[in-house]
Amino acid sequence: MPDARILFRPLASLGFGLLVASGGGCAGDDQSPANATGSGGNAGGNAGTNAGGGAGIPTSPDDAVFVEQDVPTAVEAGASFVGTFTFRNSGTEDWSESATSPVRLGFPDLTGDTEFGTPPRMVLQPGEIVRTGESTTFTETFVAPSTPGTYTMRWQMVRELVHWFGEVSDDVAIEVKAPEVTGRETLGRGVVALPRDSGVYVSWRLLPQDAPGATYGTPFTEARFNVYRSTSIGGPTRPWAAAPSTQRTTSTQAPAVAPLTTTR
Repeated sequence: MPDARILFRPLASLGFGLLVASGGGCAGDDQSPANATGSGGNAGGNAGTNAGGGAGIPTSPDDAVFVEQDVPTAVEAGASFVGTFTFRNSGTEDWSESATSPVRLGFPDLTGDTEFGTPPRMVLQPGEIVRTGESTTFTETFVAPSTPGTYTMRWQMVRELVHWFGEVSDDVAIEVKAPEVTGRETLGRGVVALPRDSGVYVSWRLLPQDAPGATYGTPFTEARFNVYRSTSIGGPTRPWAAAPSTQRTTSTQAPAVAPLTTTR
């Protein structure tokens, strides 16, 4: 006739799980307690742990809870940015870098870490120990890929050479944008001549290639300017001054009768 056996077993010393093994065999069938505690034992054990162990009490040696992260969702290609990731130790084993199998934060997607120019692991600080219930924050500087597009970042705790464990951080879709291109106007000398009581005041533009690194108000010695005048438009020219102009882009000389030009 059918029988049902009720077995009790302790679960992590926190409570008891109720295990019911039932079958359609008769009293003489081979249905020992060892056979009856197969998959049903796992189900009953988990139920007993949840019921008798209480919420928040760790039962696994290695476990982790993802707490929060701070990562920009849009960056410029090739730009550097900082991300922070916080995880809580919800297992029974401590986390440290000095352990035989160090606990670190890793990138489960093995192609993702290289895309952001970082090593595949973030390590704890020297001497840091994260015990059960404690949280730690990893901070890392990343470099965005040079190719625009959308890239996904995610992280998970790993005990090196043993296993990955715990929750994975929420996926972050990072939009990598092409660098903003700013136009540069092409400028000429822009020679200007203005009459004054003392003669004609001439001014012209200093171009970037004339004095690399020069700043406003700082004398420059790299460039020398020869200023010429002509007696008629398109006619022959003669020097405006006896010597090239240096450290300045202005000159005042006797009145001119035609437009002026400059050359280096």
